[in-house]
Amino acid sequence: MATHNNKYLLLNLPNPVNQNIYREFAGGFGTLGSLSSETLIPTYLLYGASGLRDMGADFEVLDAQGLMYDYETSLEVIDSSSPDVVITWLSLPSLYDDLDLVEKIKEKVGTVVVLGAIGNVMPEKVLEKADLVVKAGYPHYNAVKNIFKGIEEDDFAQIEGAFYYDENQILVQNPVKYEETVDNLWFDVYKEIPINSYLGDVEGIDKSFNCVPILTAVGCPYSCMYCPYPLGYGRKVVHKSVKQTVKEIKYLKENFGINGFVFRAQNFTYDHKWINEFCDTIIKENLNINWLAETRADLVSPELLQKMKSSGCFRIHYGVETTADELQKIGKPGLDINKIKETFKITRDLKIFTMAHMIIGLPGENNKTLDKTIQTIIELNPDAMSVNIATPYPGTKLFDIADNEKLIETYDFSKYTSFDSVMRTKNYSKKELLEAKKRMKREFIKNKILCDSSFRKRYLRSIPRKLKARMISFV
Repeated sequence: MATHNNKYLLLNLPNPVNQNIYREFAGGFGTLGSLSSETLIPTYLLYGASGLRDMGADFEVLDAQGLMYDYETSLEVIDSSSPDVVITWLSLPSLYDDLDLVEKIKEKVGTVVVLGAIGNVMPEKVLEKADLVVKAGYPHYNAVKNIFKGIEEDDFAQIEGAFYYDENQILVQNPVKYEETVDNLWFDVYKEIPINSYLGDVEGIDKSFNCVPILTAVGCPYSCMYCPYPLGYGRKVVHKSVKQTVKEIKYLKENFGINGFVFRAQNFTYDHKWINEFCDTIIKENLNINWLAETRADLVSPELLQKMKSSGCFRIHYGVETTADELQKIGKPGLDINKIKETFKITRDLKIFTMAHMIIGLPGENNKTLDKTIQTIIELNPDAMSVNIATPYPGTKLFDIADNEKLIETYDFSKYTSFDSVMRTKNYSKKELLEAKKRMKREFIKNKILCDSSFRKRYLRSIPRKLKARMISFV
């Protein structure tokens, strides 16, 4: 029978020195961001806290990253909290720093548990420092409840997805279940984190909006070879109910004065019934919010985009990745270039800000495919573009191919930021991929500066004042 004698600490680890880790990006593997920008709310803390609350646990939440604590301060706060169990999450770019800190935490507490994408794909590596790794689906509400049950009954064997060493130092692997829920969230757990640290200024066509992320769905059923999201978030799409999502919006508006939202889902418009009901509800209840989301170009229609606009959508991020036919089969299977062009045109005509996400360095990338993609991105004319270099995240098909063909140049995971080059292709070296990335960005920016006055104004505002005169003279 459970005694409920343990005290739990849910911990969002601090940033390493001079780094800003976007821990929620790349399916929970994390990416490296700029020091001056905001990252995403650690949704796993909110759902973990909701799970422990529903179990009647004694717990605290420490968002060391949001509070901008360094390692020493984090350890001092953990020590003063005196938890028996710490549950935390790791990121790939900060893996070695995170593991070092986990080792120090382990010296202070009885049990350290690790959840998340890193534990899902490399549990034995994590177990070098942690006591328990649990493979589970996102956002870990059910997983945290299962961890609580197992620890309170001193029986790791009943924790689904648990990896641990028994008393004979034999590795035990419990059966894995990825079933999760996104509806079971106690809204007042938002008060446990410094929510203002996660308010980000997001550009629209005419002005910017302060936005905070809300999780609306998890899971991606598509088979893009490079994508880490299924590893951390699963393949089955699970939506938060429209009713619950609207309640969450109202709570954040009423309690924090937040009116801008990033609706987080791998493909926000995947379920047309859901998105139509959602937009209709926002319009009917006159919520008067501003929001953005990410989706595929073939998951929208003119009618849906118009409804999204009417409900407050000011920006959409589209995953384009590549427009070369031979790469699209692996980069964005099933997505037609003509549909991409049509979608961008309709979205622009509605005055919705468009962001195109691109990837350089997929297997088979060469000068011809790069030229094709650059030409098409200029034709698409998005308001903004991000360019990532193909990263072979452990557990993905891309990793297996690159590993087998000896294309991976480094297994130093601190370099796996999605912006650094860690693998070559058969046609490009690491250095040449970095140059290709610079070229794509340079061609895009040059065209936009010459042809788009709105972009020109935004771009000039984004650079240091000392460079403005230089850019103006160039134009």
